[in-house]
Amino acid sequence: MLTAVYAARNVVGEKNDVWSVNTEQEYHEEKRKEVAKTTIVPSTSGERMTPRRLTADDLIEAAFARLDPLALGASVGIVAGIGLFLATITLLLKGGEVVGPTLRLLDNFLIGFNVTWTGSLIGLAESTVGGFVFGFAFASLRNLGMDAYAWMLQRRAQRDLLEKV
Repeated sequence: MLTAVYAARNVVGEKNDVWSVNTEQEYHEEKRKEVAKTTIVPSTSGERMTPRRLTADDLIEAAFARLDPLALGASVGIVAGIGLFLATITLLLKGGEVVGPTLRLLDNFLIGFNVTWTGSLIGLAESTVGGFVFGFAFASLRNLGMDAYAWMLQRRAQRDLLEKV
C-alpha cells in the first residue's frame, strides 16, 4: 500500500523512492521461519520453503470442513433481517394506494409484521431471529451429516482393506 501511495505521489511531482519500502530482512521470504500446516515445509538443503504433497488425510479434512453454526446463523439472520427491513422501507417510501400487497403476506409467518414503519422493525427483529435459527440448524445438520458420511467412508475403506488381505 505504501509503495502505491509513493508511486501516486511521484506522478504529481514528489520524489519518493518506491524501492525502499519494506526492505527490512523480516519481510523477505528467505528469512522467514514460519511453516504452514498443510502445504509448505522447510527443505532439508536450506531455509527455503518448498511445497509438499498433500496426504489423503489433508484432502479428507478439507473436503469435510466443518461449518461454524454460530457464524452461519448470525450471517443468515443479519442478511434476512436487513433484507426484509430494507424491502419494507423501500415500499413505504415508494408509497401508493396499496403498499406492498405481496410483502404483506409475510404477516402469516411473522407475528405482528405489516408494511408500516413499526412493522418494518418487527419484521427486522423476527426475521433476524428466524434467519439465525435456520442458519444454525442448517450448519449443525450439515456437520452431523458430513460426520456420518465420513464415518461411513472410513468403515467402507477399512472393509475393503480387510477384504484384500
